[in-house]
Amino acid sequence: MTRDQKGFVWLAYSDRVKRFDGKQIKEFFPGDRLAFVLCDNKNQLWLSSVTRLFKYENDHTGFKAIEVDTTGSLQLGAVIQLPGKPVWLLTSRGFYAWNMQAKKFTPLRELLHKAASPITIRQYSLSTYHAVAFYC
Repeated sequence: MTRDQKGFVWLAYSDRVKRFDGKQIKEFFPGDRLAFVLCDNKNQLWLSSVTRLFKYENDHTGFKAIEVDTTGSLQLGAVIQLPGKPVWLLTSRGFYAWNMQAKKFTPLRELLHKAASPITIRQYSLSTYHAVAFYC
């Protein structure tokens, strides 16, 4: 669940997203196995599933799929943003950061996981509190 700067509340379910404006609910169906929703500091809405990432465009278009390097069965996890940082995406290969100029996610080199094999996302927990990310 997240709230955007217009005051809309966005709820992510496994197969849909619902937006509540205080009076009405609008549903979007971008894909299945949806897991995380984030409204970033630019009021852009992000939605991730295990295999795909989406960005909200408008009410007519809804959510548009964002390309993420999925070679080698990359699993997607949480989408987060810390103050003063770009949007980050947790994957089975570590963190990726949103590059606004290239309009794509690229590996965040300084935070890449040093494991010899890919990360199993279900084994790790990620949460944020104020300006701190907890990654265990």
